[in-house]
Amino acid sequence: MRDIVNAIPKMERFAQSHPAPFIAKVYPLGKVKKWQDRNKLMKTLRQFAPGRDP
Repeated sequence: MRDIVNAIPKMERFAQSHPAPFIAKVYPLGKVKKWQDRNKLMKTLRQFAPGRDP
């Protein structure tokens, strides 16, 4: 729990310096790393768009 609390300032800085939407991972000892950015998220969503042939 302490690691998450200590990571809050890093998470805030990360959120302020990366354009939304994004998904970030928070690792033990407070490391914050981008996992998915807007481009990757949109590519994934397009795969499941209605009317798209499988």
